[in-house]
Amino acid sequence: LHSAVFNSTVRLIMAELLLEAGCDVNICSNRSKTVLHYSIELGREDLFLKLVRFDADLLIEDNQHRNALQLAVELKQTNIVT
Repeated sequence: LHSAVFNSTVRLIMAELLLEAGCDVNICSNRSKTVLHYSIELGREDLFLKLVRFDADLLIEDNQHRNALQLAVELKQTNIVT
């Protein structure tokens, strides 16, 4: 799922297929980041919303102790925060 997020050509379609197939939406990378964290870093509101619809946990913290909403505020992703 993490790899699909970084593939700019197919990331939303691939992420949706993986999630529908039962991929864990809350799995963490070696930096303790979920795909939700990466969607915020990439400014991908569409991906963020898709992940939330698949019950992504907004409160999982990365290795810098930031959850997804804190990261969105820090990166001024106001479209995601509001």
